[in-house]
Amino acid sequence: MGRRLWRPFAILAATLMVPACGSHYHPMAGPIHLSPASLSFIGSIAGPNPPSQEVQLTNLGGFIPRRTLSILTWTASSDKPWLKYTPEFGTTGAGTDLFTISVVPQQSEAWTMDTNLTGAPAAGAEDFSMVWTGSEILIWGGAVASGPTLSNVGYRYDPTANAWIGTLSMVGAPSPRWGHTAIWTGKEMIVWGGSDSSGTRLNDGYRYDPATDTWSGPISTTSAPEARRAHTAVWTSTEMIVWGGEVAGLPVNTGARYNPKTDIWSPVTMIGAPAIRWHHAAVWTGTEMIVWGGFDGVNGIDTGMRYSPSTDTWGAVTSTLGTPPGRLTTSTIWTGSEMIVFGGQATQGSPGSNTGGRYDPLADSWNPTTTINAPTSRYGHAGVWTGNEMIIWGGAPSFQNTGKHYLPQIALTVGVYAASFAVSDPRAANSPQHVDVSYQVTP
Repeated sequence: MGRRLWRPFAILAATLMVPACGSHYHPMAGPIHLSPASLSFIGSIAGPNPPSQEVQLTNLGGFIPRRTLSILTWTASSDKPWLKYTPEFGTTGAGTDLFTISVVPQQSEAWTMDTNLTGAPAAGAEDFSMVWTGSEILIWGGAVASGPTLSNVGYRYDPTANAWIGTLSMVGAPSPRWGHTAIWTGKEMIVWGGSDSSGTRLNDGYRYDPATDTWSGPISTTSAPEARRAHTAVWTSTEMIVWGGEVAGLPVNTGARYNPKTDIWSPVTMIGAPAIRWHHAAVWTGTEMIVWGGFDGVNGIDTGMRYSPSTDTWGAVTSTLGTPPGRLTTSTIWTGSEMIVFGGQATQGSPGSNTGGRYDPLADSWNPTTTINAPTSRYGHAGVWTGNEMIIWGGAPSFQNTGKHYLPQIALTVGVYAASFAVSDPRAANSPQHVDVSYQVTP
């Protein structure tokens, strides 16, 4: 098995099943089956890593003669940085394929390779959006020159190959903007809000499907948040949560939740909400949204809070001990264990930074990120987590088109740890499917 693997038998069958009339063919996805349903690893801190194990992927749709061929076009993921897997994505028709699953109790923190400049957006960008699809990074919009000159062009980057692999369709794309947000639902990217070149704030949103390279929208604006820019958005697996930002020249602490299945917005409570801010950071941990940092109109902020959509409540102020100095316009990602903040400004107009911090919500503690081989100082950039590494790209000053890959520190102690390996295909009715992983670390 390999990335984007098509078995010869599946290719032949798919070819035979293409309608003679020449209409566009979209093979359906059969149910996903993973075996075994759980894995257990045991290893010591001082010894070598435990041997890797295999998980078998079966396309239960398979190939049925004279019936439509079922193809799984899947992406793999894990919810903890110590759980490694290969390959990251691919296709499976008839038959089965294998994943190699391994665990790593110790990993040194390091900035690794630079993003490739060959084929990179020549103009660079700042205040753009960036999402990880499970197989590639999608970059869209932002400012590409002073004025500002704004863009509604999108680009695709393959981090495994360290290669830029094309642009997004502009047919039906949103209007040029910056200070907007984008989230990945598992099937599509949703772009929302921002500001146009005249300074008009926006509250419209559009969907992009990379499988068909098509845009659709706009989404509903009924009960949507006020038009804004420099807000945050996270994806909970069922909803997009938009919060904070700048409305009519002033920071706010309002927000709303959007369900793409129903195309309906619902409010986020303001009771107990964090203080007003924009250019802040937010991540989704799997159970709650953590909001941190930003700008209140005077100073950079180094405080944060947590929001639970299941109860529509705010609480649990994040520790300020060891935080990065108050800052705005950072990049922020969630690894499955930590929130990592990088770069940004101390206040508006100040230089960018190449420092950051790692926040562990279970311990409510911060640790600094290394500056050894770190990217150049920047702000207004963006970052994503691929399941194995953080990748940051772009930003100001000077509309940068450079970026870098980062491996977080892994330092497990003696104990038992749990994680989940998942395989997803949004066209499969039972997507995603999971394998539970247990890892016992001994002295």
